[in-house]
Amino acid sequence: MRRMRPQDKVAVIAYSGEARVVVPSTPAKQADAIIAAIDSIESKGKTNVLKGLELAYQMAEEHFIDDGNNRLIMATDGYFNVVAPIPQLVKTKAAQGYALSIFFMGKNDEPRYLQNSRKLAGIGGGNFYKVSYENTRTALIREAKAVRNEEK
Repeated sequence: MRRMRPQDKVAVIAYSGEARVVVPSTPAKQADAIIAAIDSIESKGKTNVLKGLELAYQMAEEHFIDDGNNRLIMATDGYFNVVAPIPQLVKTKAAQGYALSIFFMGKNDEPRYLQNSRKLAGIGGGNFYKVSYENTRTALIREAKAVRNEEK
């Protein structure tokens, strides 16, 4: 967060039983407030990926930056099914300039969940990372470098 540029903005959407905005589009220089809001997120069971993505894409559309990096980063434990219309939504939005990268968190190594998340990131034109406590910083840095390379 602290390595982001002053013009960068972050929004955070949480999705469990319902989707909600945790942090509206906020300048990255307000890192302490963004981090505090992220730290306040609690797991509440059911995963409603479709509603979360719809709200995230809506937020991204409201704050679209021409010739900018309009990227969604989904952090997930992977316990969700990729059901219609999720792949089509992600594909359509990728074609409109909204990349989707997925950070697969936790210890869930069940192949179908890994494959679902990897496939969805591919459809979204983004990156996929299997993140553990040990490699979190490395994954975030790799994503930042990949994004900067795309901007050149």
